[in-house]
Formats: sequence, structure tokens, C-alpha cells
Amino acid sequence: MTAAPHPVPPAGGRGAPSLKGRFPFRVGATSFVRPDDYLPNVRFLAPLVDDIQLLFFDPSSDALPGDAAMREMAAIGRGEGTTFSVHLPFGPDPGAADGPPRGAYATALVRAIDRARDLWPVAWVFHPFGEGNRFDAATPPPAEWMGRLAERLDALVAAGIEPERLCLENLRPPFDLVAPLVEDRGLSVCLDVGHLVLYGHDVGAFVARYAARVRAVHLHGVSGGRDHAALSRLDAAAAGRVRAMLFDAAAPPRVATLEVFSVADFEDSLRALEGWAP
Repeated sequence: MTAAPHPVPPAGGRGAPSLKGRFPFRVGATSFVRPDDYLPNVRFLAPLVDDIQLLFFDPSSDALPGDAAMREMAAIGRGEGTTFSVHLPFGPDPGAADGPPRGAYATALVRAIDRARDLWPVAWVFHPFGEGNRFDAATPPPAEWMGRLAERLDALVAAGIEPERLCLENLRPPFDLVAPLVEDRGLSVCLDVGHLVLYGHDVGAFVARYAARVRAVHLHGVSGGRDHAALSRLDAAAAGRVRAMLFDAAAPPRVATLEVFSVADFEDSLRALEGWAP
């Protein structure tokens, strides 16, 4: 089965412009733009974007798409010229001490990799910090924590992810804290501009330091103290910094995912991104 060439817009919607092949980077969407399962979202999105980021947030096996769905998604991707990226599960702090939660999380990560490897994802996005981490320059992670994170990253590579496709995402703690692991292991960076703005990090400084390693970008706005709003809600200065990076003629191949989770925000974000064209 192939995706319809012109998906019918939701009731009341204006439809979404296709940005497929329009930019020097791959325009992406999340797999949960519509309140539906993975496969219906892939059918809807494949004609509109260059890449679909499969959100494997829930590490349980029942939450992941089954074999038949994965085969159909692969066929849709081939037919539409749409690639895939994967957001790996996040759960226990990846630098936490060993224990049952850490072991179960390791199993979940391998399960997610095994499920998606035949799609040849262009990027695998990984959270290097847990939700509760409040590390900063004054209170950096202890050496033991860094060692366990390094072991986790090495295990992901051993499970079959090419180092340059493994993208560590910036979160609340300063990304500089884990930068040595990225550089030592030849990994890549996922620049989440909404996180940079929400947590008060300097977007320009981040771009200046890490642009050469940025393989994936998460584009979304910040509104009312919350991120993952439509791209039109992104601060103009931050948007300008990221736009300049994405349109740099010497930039390496990248995927820029509109990381929003509703049809309305997706359509708004497509139109905002359309306005970034030179």
C-alpha cells in the first residue's frame, strides 16, 4: 500500500504545504502529528516531508509498531522517497547506578534498535541526561556517572548504531558536560532549539561550538513556559541563528524535525518553515 499523493486535511484544517525536497536539509515530522498509531501517521506525512522521526518513547514491546507495520512503513518510505529517524526510549537516568531499572532500560533500547534497523535511520536521537538531572558547571556529573553514560553509549554502538548517526540531544543541563564523550567517540549532536530557549542557554554559542557535529535538529517554539509549540512561536533571534546554520552552503547533511504533536501545530510549523526559504 502506498500513501495517498494528496492527504485530505482534517475537518476545519487548511491543509499542509508539502516541503518535500524544498530545502538543502531534510524536513522532518514526528510520528505522532495525528492522534493515531505509527502507520497512519506515516501514510499522512510521507508525501509532505523528507523524514519521519519515529518516537519510541515508550520502551515496552507492545507500544512499538509490529513487524507488518514496519514493513509497510519501509515500503511507503521507498515509494515516497521518505527516510526515517528514531528517537530512542528515555527512562532511567543513563548514568545511574546499576540495578533492575537500568537493566530493563538497556533491554528496551536494544529492542527499539532491532525494530527499526531495517529502515536505516538517518539519525538515532538519545537523551544523555535523565529528567531529574540538575547538573551544571558548579555541580558537574561525578566521574562514576560519566563512566556509566560512556558505557551506555558504547553499548548503543555495539548494538548496531553507527557512531556518526547517534545524536545526543541537549536538555536542561549544559551540553558541554557531555561534549567530551561526543568528541572522543565520533558521535553527533541533536540540536533542540526549543530546549535551548526554554532552559536559558545561548543559542548562538551552541551553534558556534557544535554546528559541525549537528546531524539532527528539533524545531519548535516556546509559549507560556512550555516548549513543543508551533515553530511560529520560536523567538526570532533563536530562529535566525538556527536558520543560518541550516542554510549554510558548507553544512553537512542534516534532518530538521518539526517536533510538534498536533495537526494544527504541524501545519503552522510547515508554513513558518516555508517562510525561512531564502
